[in-house]
Amino acid sequence: MNAYELMKEFYDLDNEILELVNNKNKKDAAWMDKAIDSKLSRQLEIKHTLERINVVL
Repeated sequence: MNAYELMKEFYDLDNEILELVNNKNKKDAAWMDKAIDSKLSRQLEIKHTLERINVVL
């Protein structure tokens, strides 16, 4: 995976997180929190990878 693909995945995850947060309701809150946490963890992995190859988000 190259830097462009990682950056695209990072921003796609950002959009997915925003969509989950905007659509969050009480009955699905626990499931959505887990999904958001998972996406944030992946974003952090991508950020660290990009920092290692000197790409700034």
